[in-house]
Amino acid sequence: QEKIDQWFEAKTKGLTDYAKTQLKQRWGTMQRVLSSRSRLEQIVKDIILDMATEDRLQNGRGNAMLVAGNIYEACKYYELFQAAGFKKCAIVTSYNPNITDIKGETTGEDKPTENVEKYRIYQKMLQGRSPEDFEEEAKRKFVEQPGQLKLLIVVDKLLTGFDAPPATYLYIDKSMKDHSLFQAICRVNRLDGADKEYGYIVDYMDLFKSLEKSVTDYTSGAFDGYDEEDVSGLLTNRLEKAKERLDEALEKVKSLCEPVEPPKGMLQYIRYFCWEDIS
Repeated sequence: QEKIDQWFEAKTKGLTDYAKTQLKQRWGTMQRVLSSRSRLEQIVKDIILDMATEDRLQNGRGNAMLVAGNIYEACKYYELFQAAGFKKCAIVTSYNPNITDIKGETTGEDKPTENVEKYRIYQKMLQGRSPEDFEEEAKRKFVEQPGQLKLLIVVDKLLTGFDAPPATYLYIDKSMKDHSLFQAICRVNRLDGADKEYGYIVDYMDLFKSLEKSVTDYTSGAFDGYDEEDVSGLLTNRLEKAKERLDEALEKVKSLCEPVEPPKGMLQYIRYFCWEDIS
């Protein structure tokens, strides 16, 4: 529990005490709802916390995509988000629920099969709309109203093609590599405003384990089907990028303060920046 508390404090650093208290209350409620420790549930909790704390996710300017391993897992993810109170999400897959697909489906133990579960969850989400109409509306909201639809749960759809909507965060819980992974990453690398400099990738499948030794050589491991020049610059080390930005900011501050008269004490800075004759 102590490690969890330390992680939570680090995650919410910078928030006001009131915001932190409110988030902690919601976090506690979510932990009670998702009480077991299944892998999917842990990922759901992780993403919901990001939605409440990460800049473009919590301010309504950006959104995210979660890549699930298959359609059944996508449906279970959706149900877990709904149970945790996170309603601003939708599933977009190739699945088209049809009552004939579940006729005679039974496990012999009065437990619903995966086909029955997919059908039930999709019907609940669609609420009488056709999958095609629902998908078009979901894509429209995702692009035009990111604050209203923050998360799309996908499997293969929307990860390729020029009509796929952009996102700020990409959560990967599916084994991917080469071309499919390359195109998925391109979903978050599209810029859609001055406040988005790059996208974020959260890798739950350890697809980028080759980056532990070198973040510049992508051609061994996840992208072993590409030449180095093909993927150059596709991924960036977040810490190195932050260091570059910090150095640039310090240089700008240094240049800004260059005209301040010696001995460059508080008095001289106030006189220079406030334009007051202080003696």
